[in-house]
Amino acid sequence: MAEPIELSDYTNSSMSWDVEGMLRHSIKQIQEGKRDANKAIVVFLNDDDGAWDIGYTQAQLSHSEIISILETLKHYLCLEMVGYYE
Repeated sequence: MAEPIELSDYTNSSMSWDVEGMLRHSIKQIQEGKRDANKAIVVFLNDDDGAWDIGYTQAQLSHSEIISILETLKHYLCLEMVGYYE
C-alpha cells in the first residue's frame, strides 16, 4: 500500500485540486484579468482503469499550433523540474 500523503503539504499545489476546481480557478483568473488568454487547450486524462484515456478540447488553435505548443511546454516543464525556472 502506498504511503499516505498529508494534504496540507499540497494546499498551494495542483496535486490537491480536482478537475472541476482547477477549471473554475482558471475561468476565475480569466474573468478577473489575472490570466490574459485568447486561445486555450484543455487536456483531459483519466487513468481509473489503469490505462490512460486522453482527450482534449481547444479554442482558436489549429492542430499544428497545438503540437508546437505542447512540444514547447514539454521542454519548459523539463527545465522547471531541474530548477531552471526557480
